[in-house]
Amino acid sequence: MDRTKIAVVLELVIGAEPIAGSLHRRGRDPQPFRGWLELASAIEQARGTEDGRVTSSDHSPEGSPS
Repeated sequence: MDRTKIAVVLELVIGAEPIAGSLHRRGRDPQPFRGWLELASAIEQARGTEDGRVTSSDHSPEGSPS
């Protein structure tokens, strides 16, 4: 299976509680986040399809049916 790789940059606000900052991806607007769940969501969106939506197959372990 051919895997596509992307590079992301995390900009973190030092001392923020909860964790806060923004996720940067080439050619996209920065995606701000506040808290671990929003950070995880930003990463999942970065992993998604070109239109920003994550496909159901992206959530399945390798070799598992969707």
